[in-house]
Amino acid sequence: DSVVTMTLTVNPTYAVTDAQTICASELPYLWNGVTFNAAGTQSATLQTVNGCDSVVTMTLTVNPTYAVTDAQTICQSELPYTWNNVVFNAAGTQSVTLQTVNGCDSVVTMTLTVNPTYAVTDAQTICASELPYLWNGVTFNAAGTQSATLQTVNGCDSVVTMTLTVNPTYAVTDAQTICQSELPYTWNNVVFNAAGTQNVTLEAANGCDSVVTMTLTVNPTYTVTDVRSICPSELPYTWNGLVFTSAGSQNVTLQTVNGCDSTVIMILTVNQTHVATDSRTICENELPYTWNGVTFNAAGMNSATLQDVNGCDSTVIMTLLVNPSYAVTETMSICQSELPYTWNGVVFNAAGSQNLTLQTINGCDSVVTMVLTVNPTYAVTDIKSVCPSELPYTWNGVVFNNVGSQTVTLQTVNGCDSVVTMLLTVNQTHVTTDSRTICESELPYEWNGVTFNAAGANTATLQDVNGCDSTVIMTLSVNPTYAISEAMSICESELPYTWNGVEFSAAGTQTLNLQTINGCDSVVTMTLTVNPSVSSEISVSWPDSCYIWNGQSYCASGDYTQTLQTFQGCDSVVTLHLTITVGIDDHDGFALKVYPNPTNSVVNVQCTMNYEQTETLEIRLYDAYGRLLDVEETEAYGSSVQTQIDLSRYANGIYFVKAVADEKVVAVRKVVKR
Repeated sequence: DSVVTMTLTVNPTYAVTDAQTICASELPYLWNGVTFNAAGTQSATLQTVNGCDSVVTMTLTVNPTYAVTDAQTICQSELPYTWNNVVFNAAGTQSVTLQTVNGCDSVVTMTLTVNPTYAVTDAQTICASELPYLWNGVTFNAAGTQSATLQTVNGCDSVVTMTLTVNPTYAVTDAQTICQSELPYTWNNVVFNAAGTQNVTLEAANGCDSVVTMTLTVNPTYTVTDVRSICPSELPYTWNGLVFTSAGSQNVTLQTVNGCDSTVIMILTVNQTHVATDSRTICENELPYTWNGVTFNAAGMNSATLQDVNGCDSTVIMTLLVNPSYAVTETMSICQSELPYTWNGVVFNAAGSQNLTLQTINGCDSVVTMVLTVNPTYAVTDIKSVCPSELPYTWNGVVFNNVGSQTVTLQTVNGCDSVVTMLLTVNQTHVTTDSRTICESELPYEWNGVTFNAAGANTATLQDVNGCDSTVIMTLSVNPTYAISEAMSICESELPYTWNGVEFSAAGTQTLNLQTINGCDSVVTMTLTVNPSVSSEISVSWPDSCYIWNGQSYCASGDYTQTLQTFQGCDSVVTLHLTITVGIDDHDGFALKVYPNPTNSVVNVQCTMNYEQTETLEIRLYDAYGRLLDVEETEAYGSSVQTQIDLSRYANGIYFVKAVADEKVVAVRKVVKR
């Protein structure tokens, strides 16, 4: 027996808060693997020196940066223009980066507008009577160009140049021709009652007075009579936009060559038309019959339009009578024994057709055709095939009890005798067997109206090619289908994993339809478990010359990686961050003493300095893996600092005490806990 005593030390976890203020331009802000995209509070779970989780909460304040716009308007004469050490040589936009009160950059954009100095030209037109002409303090005594310096609305000087035009006055003559019906005629408030000349003073297009003289010419109007004679077929008759529907007179107002109205009177006369009748009788063989350009293809009535002495159309109506010529066909059917056959003096010695021409009572020829048919006497053989179930079989009063032949004399449809011989055949009946093999998924299985719900034998009565009943016995075999489950466990590094053509990109379950050796579908379900590959890191600060880790010796500080196997057989990568501290001497001016050593509880730590120290001194305790276990802070104002570290809560082993001043290790001592 061995007694093992376990001392369990529970390291505390911490909840720490932190705060940070940054500028907006520093976003996104990364803190312990947490990304801030804006101001706010987020937490991160970190490991203390003893390997326990601690929650650190960070409150981030983000000072904004500003984009400010400014605008300034100046005259062109003020260029170049300086603003915040930026020089504008012309209108435009420039930016400068300034600092806000919180130390963050802000961009100020200045838009400079430069009002131009204008060189403007103006023009004015006046009448000669308006001279002299005064403009902005400048006097024009005649047409010409002069300049004045004025101020624009934005306060900048501009030079305006005026060009003055002086319009003269005119003496103009005008002439107008009108129709007599337009009198009296008014022109510019002057009234003409007849042709003549008058004067008026008007304003020209340029606004100046002008004397205009008008000479008026007056054209006369006319009255004319016209006479026309037409045929009735020309009605309605249109003349100069007027419509005549019968004889008569109408007036229309037209324009003469000089554009004046004239009255024209139209007197319209309408000549009469005539309608006459005629009739004819012909034989049918005279068709087609032509009369006055009109063709008759049969008896009936047709019209012809002819011209009378006035040149107008007259209608003649012809009635045509056609006596028929007959084409008559007669038919006769006789038996072969009645030949030769005589018809209207014509002798038939065999079947055929012959024609005879006769005259009708109206003197027209008619053709009569006789078609003679001679029905033969037949010797016919008939063959019949029946099933055994149809015996005895009766045919035309003759009874067959079995296979054989018999003869009977019958009458054909045309009444002539024929001899018919019957040959009777009796077909056999059959009993056959059939077999099928199907998959279970094909049940129920239909076969010739019989339903199989499972493997077995059934019978169906079918018809053979002769139409007789035959018995078929079917034996059905049913192959089973399977539902199979498989499971597989792989390492993460084996992904993607292919199984029967199905690819797994992660752990999960997939189903596949496969075929058995008998061709039936089977469902196979694969459940894939993926064991993770583990990646971990450890940090060790070692005081000796070499550090043994998993059988490997490491004699220099650095990062080392080993690939191990988890209990599931998957690779796990462990990274060692090794710091070898052998040979670290005490910093000049520092001496570190640790006692008792070894110890089983408290260890005393004394740090001596040979000059006055004003910085904060930390005494730190590390385990053999380099993990920080404890920190004792002291105010080092004297030449000697004394403190204690309680090792009773830690396991037996090797520990390191480090004196750290101004974040620098000034001395290291190894302590053994027993």
